[in-house]
Amino acid sequence: RASAASSKGTENSQNAATTQASGTLAEPITPEDKERAASSEQSAAATEEKKQTDVYTYERTPATQGEATCVFAGDFLFDSGYSVMTKISQSGGIGNVIGADLMAQMQSADVTMINNEFPYTNEGTPTAGKQYTFHADPSCVKYLQDMGVDAVSVANNHSYDYGETGLLNTLTTLESAGIAHAGAGRNLDEASHIIYYNVGEIKIALIASTDIEQMDNPDTKGATETEPGVFRSVDDKLLLQRIQQAKATGAFVVVFIHWGKESVTEPSWLPLEQAPQIAAAGADLIVGDHSHCLQKLDYVNGVPVIYSLGNFLFNSKTVDTCLLKATFDRNGLKNLQFIPAVQAGCTVSSAQGSEKTRIIGEMAGMSPGVNLDQDGNVTAR
Repeated sequence: RASAASSKGTENSQNAATTQASGTLAEPITPEDKERAASSEQSAAATEEKKQTDVYTYERTPATQGEATCVFAGDFLFDSGYSVMTKISQSGGIGNVIGADLMAQMQSADVTMINNEFPYTNEGTPTAGKQYTFHADPSCVKYLQDMGVDAVSVANNHSYDYGETGLLNTLTTLESAGIAHAGAGRNLDEASHIIYYNVGEIKIALIASTDIEQMDNPDTKGATETEPGVFRSVDDKLLLQRIQQAKATGAFVVVFIHWGKESVTEPSWLPLEQAPQIAAAGADLIVGDHSHCLQKLDYVNGVPVIYSLGNFLFNSKTVDTCLLKATFDRNGLKNLQFIPAVQAGCTVSSAQGSEKTRIIGEMAGMSPGVNLDQDGNVTAR
């Protein structure tokens, strides 16, 4: 795949009143009239819904016939004021700071999705009083294309760091680069939209939301019916509706959600409370992030959950991380693989030998609800 934009495909009232005219009553409305009007109204609504769906639907030729592979990675940061971008610039590109085998996994997957933890903008004003505010030059979107990224979550607590201007510039930048975005938008309808990938005969749906900043007036503004922002799901009613909507299309549904607490390996109360609700609504896989470290794998009512992917390429710290590879066939999730890696010195590489054994062992130790074999394949215990 030369780039995500070029090689993974392209996107694809009832009137019930009687009236008077020339002093004469109009013909009364019959039950048949009402039925025809209702049918017409439903048809118009379905047409409008299809138009909205088509905007966020992409076609993919499967790498393996009869399967759809999805790869997920955690937090990325391309802010020139931080060390990762210095390393990328000095190294001559992102392909020199991400290990070749990890790049190959991302580039060869039918669908690759990451957490984009910053806005693409040179405009806007940083949020007053916020400890860390990030932004990146819009040209940095090329690194997503180089990695083969198809979709990003912008449902996080840094997408609004440079205000409405920064967020809107981010959406425009991603769209211009052919990168699908989920979890933020110009209004709530767009922020909560579902991305669909038709991979051969298999349909994958991606939905992104954020639970971070659980207060009435957060730094990261939530989208409204008329105003831009992120898709907030502390109250998860709309999230559950979107999952049900996606499931009704016959898609396998992946929920990518920004939740929990930073720098702790145990999921907090809200993810533990919401995961069963998300599973019950019809999700086939739940992928979490935000903690900047790995959190456990589990099965909730038969649905696999990774509570946090951790950092992938975010800072200079040495931390364990991963790619999560999900393979679907016509019957559902065929295989789930935890691919261990290490972020260190502003690079990320796959874990090998004793390091691989250590990370898989530690993940297995914190994940009593799963079996994890030596290659990272995940099954329910």
